[in-house]
Amino acid sequence: MSFRITSNTIRIETFFHANFLWLRSKRELIEKFNYENLPILDNTDDITPAFDKYWSEERKTRHLAT
Repeated sequence: MSFRITSNTIRIETFFHANFLWLRSKRELIEKFNYENLPILDNTDDITPAFDKYWSEERKTRHLAT
């Protein structure tokens, strides 16, 4: 079996690479939130509003997509 590299192949690889980096950056931000905020939140009801505020601030400073 042989494979040909075409412009479509390159586009697909670029797409997957970009999405991997995008997901990795989001995972790192979520881990950062967990590390910095979960120990100081007493009530589990406070997690969602705290995360929403954190995510909004990070999106502004890092220019992230939703």
